[in-house]
Amino acid sequence: MATAAKYPALQILRAVAASFVIVDHAGNNTVQGWAHADRLTHIAWSFGDVGVIVFFGISGFIMTTTQFSSFGSSARSGDFFLRRLLRIVPIYAVATTFQYANKYHLHGDYNWLNYAKSLLFIPYLDAGHQYAPVLAQGWTLDYEMFFYLVFAFSLSMKRWHGLALSMVLFAALALLQGSYPRNALATFYLNHILMYFVCGMLAGIIGHYHNLVTQRILVPLVLVVMLMGLTCAFHGILSEPLYLAWSMPVVFACVTICANCRPREQGRLQQALERLGDASYSTYLFHGFMLGALKIVSNHISDGQYTLAAAFMLISLLACNATGYAAFRWIEHPLTRFMNTRYRRTPRANAVTVTT
Repeated sequence: MATAAKYPALQILRAVAASFVIVDHAGNNTVQGWAHADRLTHIAWSFGDVGVIVFFGISGFIMTTTQFSSFGSSARSGDFFLRRLLRIVPIYAVATTFQYANKYHLHGDYNWLNYAKSLLFIPYLDAGHQYAPVLAQGWTLDYEMFFYLVFAFSLSMKRWHGLALSMVLFAALALLQGSYPRNALATFYLNHILMYFVCGMLAGIIGHYHNLVTQRILVPLVLVVMLMGLTCAFHGILSEPLYLAWSMPVVFACVTICANCRPREQGRLQQALERLGDASYSTYLFHGFMLGALKIVSNHISDGQYTLAAAFMLISLLACNATGYAAFRWIEHPLTRFMNTRYRRTPRANAVTVTT
């Protein structure tokens, strides 16, 4: 995976995307029972949606950039996918197990079968007809793993054949959205959301040949946050085709802008934000536990207390990012290091090690 030193602003963009997801979930917790809860929930949900599609764009960019010279080898293909598993699965399994242990007494959707499906990244519909695994936000990882699987297969081909295969396949699946409404798996994977991986891949391809590197970071980041904010505002206003026509170039632009920010020196604030970006995966996985604890506060915010709600949102952002960083430092990082060490020590015939 690309390092923070190579793409510092991209790491910060991860932190921003994770914070958008926190705003979504914290906002939904706060406005439950309010008179205009449906409208406010949709506003909150728009933040989560934008955070997720930016994450997908970053994934497409990073995978394309780091693996650009790795195409044409089945050994590299297998090595890539195994490293992705080692990166994604262990900490996700920990978070999912925590959630299962926390919710097991509720029965219903929290059963052994759904727990197994969640760990295996198999999408399923819960009692509310939502694609929500045991750890609710894990639905995005089902798409991530699908992207990694397709991308790994493409690595066994010649570069442009493999890249074309991945992008054309995702575009075709996106165009078929709604074609098989009675099939749960088809409904899940035939989705426009796959196009945001393509946006990131295109940013990676173009960035490989054309760089517009700037040493400034503040102004580009402000521009990116403004674009993401506008996308949130358009989420409930534009029709789905128009929203896609707007949001796909925005994801491409946000990733491209941040990938080209290469400041020579790092201030303390930038370093702190990069660390939050490093921890963004843990923040995404574990923030719900902190929000669950904070419900004792959000449940006492009455309808119309917008100032108090805004203050709670700020507290939630700080607390959830702190929780994510703690989980990254004390769980994710040691676990990932241990798994990678074991993997390097395992004999593999004809395996080629690549940086992922």
